[in-house]
Amino acid sequence: MALGSEEERAGGLCRDIDDSEITRVFATARVGATAILGQSCPSFDIDAVAFDGECKALVRQATCYGIRAAKLYDVEVVDYGLLRSDMLKMKRLGNLACQKASACVQRVRNAMQVCFDRNENFFDETIAAAETAYRENLETRVGEFAKGNKGSILGDLVNMAMDQFSSAGEILSFIKDHLMDPDGVAAEEISDFALDIWDTAQALCDEGCTSKATKYLRRMFDHMNGGQCTDASVFCGDCQERADSFLTRKLMPFCVEFIAQLNFEAYEFVMENYKDTFIYPYVEAIRERMTETSISEAMEIKERLDREFGCAYEVSYQSCSFLKKIFTDCLGLQ
Repeated sequence: MALGSEEERAGGLCRDIDDSEITRVFATARVGATAILGQSCPSFDIDAVAFDGECKALVRQATCYGIRAAKLYDVEVVDYGLLRSDMLKMKRLGNLACQKASACVQRVRNAMQVCFDRNENFFDETIAAAETAYRENLETRVGEFAKGNKGSILGDLVNMAMDQFSSAGEILSFIKDHLMDPDGVAAEEISDFALDIWDTAQALCDEGCTSKATKYLRRMFDHMNGGQCTDASVFCGDCQERADSFLTRKLMPFCVEFIAQLNFEAYEFVMENYKDTFIYPYVEAIRERMTETSISEAMEIKERLDREFGCAYEVSYQSCSFLKKIFTDCLGLQ
C-alpha cells in the first residue's frame, strides 16, 4: 500500500506522458460509454465511476502503462531484455492494483447494480446498443480484414464468425447452448473458478508478491537475454537452457512458483472440462470451412503451443526447489 501511494504521489507511470495522450484515451472511453449505456442506463457517469473516487488513480496509471507498453512493444521481435525493462513499470502498476482494485471493482459493481435496478431491460438494451455501435464503427473494417486475409487462420475464423452470427443475440444463444448445460453447471464452475482466482490474487497482494515476483523476474530475464535466446516467444531450446541454468542457482520465491502453478491449473481446467464437450466437437465443423493453408497454420500453432507448454511445465516442475524435499510431488501441493 505504501508503495502504491508513493507511486501515485510521484506521478508514477504517468510521469513524462503528455496529458493530451491521456485525454484522448479518456475521450474515447466516454464516447463508448455513451454509445453503449446512454439509453439503457442514463444515470451511468463514467467520469464519476471510473475517472474519480476509488478508481481514479488506478485507471489513470493503467492508462499510462498502456500508452507506454504500446510504444515499448512496437517492435518486430520481443526479447527478454525488453521484458526486463518493463518489470519495474509492471511492479508499480501491480502494487497500485493491490491497493486500489478491490474498492474500484466494488464501485463499478454498485454503478451497474443501479442500472439493473432502474431498468428491467438493461441487459438486452445494452447488448443491442453494443451491436449498433459495432455495426456503425467496426463492421466494415472487420469485413475488409476478413476478406483481405482469407486463407489465413485468423481471416477464415473471422469470415466464419461473420457468416454464422448476424446479431449479438445469436452469439449469446450460441454461448448459452454450448457452454452451459440445462442446470447452468458450467457457468457456476467458471464463476467459482474466477472467485478463487480473485481471492488468491488478494492473498498474494497481502504477501507482497508483486514486488518479490518482479524483482526475481528482472534478474531471470537479464540472465536469459543473451546467447541464442533472442526471441521471448520461443521458450524451448536455448531460452529453456538459460532459464534452467538460472533456476539451478537462484531459488524461485514461493509466490512465483504458486503463480506458475495457477497458470498450469487454469490450462488443465479448460482442457479437462471442455475439450470433449465444446472444443473437439467443433474441430471438424470448422475444418470443413477452412482452406488447406489455414488448416496447416492451425496445426503448426497447435504443435508449437504443445511444445512450448511442455518446456515451460518441465522448467516449472524442476524449479520446485525446497518443496521437493518436503513433498513427493510438488505440483500436487494444495
